[in-house]
Amino acid sequence: MNERQWGIVMRNNDLLNGKFFEGGNTNSKIAVPTSISRARYTAFALKERSIPDYDVTFEAPKDIPGNTKKPEIKFRIPRFQICDSSRVEVFETKSAIADSMASNAFSQTTVEASVGGGAFGVSVGVKAGATTSGSSSFAQSSSKDESRMHVAYLVRSYHTYLKERGI
Repeated sequence: MNERQWGIVMRNNDLLNGKFFEGGNTNSKIAVPTSISRARYTAFALKERSIPDYDVTFEAPKDIPGNTKKPEIKFRIPRFQICDSSRVEVFETKSAIADSMASNAFSQTTVEASVGGGAFGVSVGVKAGATTSGSSSFAQSSSKDESRMHVAYLVRSYHTYLKERGI
């Protein structure tokens, strides 16, 4: 990505915006904030830094003829790392609670742990029995096993390093 594209990403994601406290009772002498929100305007700017020629992946300014020294190229591009951990998870659920959790983007591990321990850490069990005796008997049994398959695509992400010495 070039400097312009990075500028768009940082502006759209408010990476250089500060935070401010909202709310509180303004009638009293001491206002207690009720929430912290992201500022609406940019509060910081990236410092220019040199990037070696071999790291520039886009069209850079050409050399000036007659110059013996290459001009130093400086950009306002943050340091970043791509965490390419994109993957597909496929798992199966058998209860309504697990199905609901999977539909609401809980991970497979969370769904399995919750179902194994009951609903939200509460385990409920019911046992009932009855006996009858008589000269004739009749027995009937039926069972229904229903399961649902879920496929989740977990997209890749990146980490942007915004340290105080670079802002």
